[in-house]
Amino acid sequence: MLADQAGNIYDPTGKGLADLEKGKVKFVGEAKTRIAEDYLRILRFFRFHAIYGKGTPDAKALVACKAAAKKISSLSKERITQEFFKILSVDDPSSILNLMFKNNVLKEFSNKKYKKDFFKHVCEFQNRYGLAFIAARLFCVAGLDLKNVQRMEKLLLIPRVFKKDIEAISQVLKAADLDRDEAVRASVYRFGRVPTAQALIIEIVQDRVMNGYAPKALKIIQKWDVPEFPLSGDDLKRAGIKPGPEMGKALQKIEDWWIKGDFKADKKACLNKI
Repeated sequence: MLADQAGNIYDPTGKGLADLEKGKVKFVGEAKTRIAEDYLRILRFFRFHAIYGKGTPDAKALVACKAAAKKISSLSKERITQEFFKILSVDDPSSILNLMFKNNVLKEFSNKKYKKDFFKHVCEFQNRYGLAFIAARLFCVAGLDLKNVQRMEKLLLIPRVFKKDIEAISQVLKAADLDRDEAVRASVYRFGRVPTAQALIIEIVQDRVMNGYAPKALKIIQKWDVPEFPLSGDDLKRAGIKPGPEMGKALQKIEDWWIKGDFKADKKACLNKI
């Protein structure tokens, strides 16, 4: 359908407006023919259904998509990535992903560690707190497994910043449960605000954190002024520690002690710790 600047709507097929009102997403003409013209339309069908569709998807479209699903791999990684990330960006990507996997569309992304209900709840919490984040959703589709993320790169071009965020989220989840103020502050200091917030949401869904603590934790994540470690290599050098690996280990040990003490030690206390 089209519209001009005056707001007049043009419906070439004569069925577009009616289908729009019913929430019916269909291919124009024969689905098989439209898909053969551009196999990316398979992914677009599912994305459009996720955004505009209501009720059961068009049966003929599903049959055609399933039959041509293997052809998706013939597309460039750039095009697949762009469309798949748009699918992950919808409010509830879990429902549409379940439909896709059921019809063998991008079944390469389906794995034993992927839990559809878990993914759905993560997206719900992200939406609730206004923290929708594609990298975290991609990590959840991979079943929180970095190796599965790497396997996805057979079809996707995952941005370096996404990989960095996913790795950081993974590290936060391994470091400690985010059920105390000190643990949340330590995570923000070590890994950043965004990875900590996403890891917190994952922990909430995993029932490792009481839901009631989430607002306080998120306030710390968003508002806490991250302090600067009061010591430098020069301070250790003046204390008699020679530059090199030994100095690096000593500095790291003192910083770990400072973090464990919830950042309360000042420079004098850190110097005494040397």
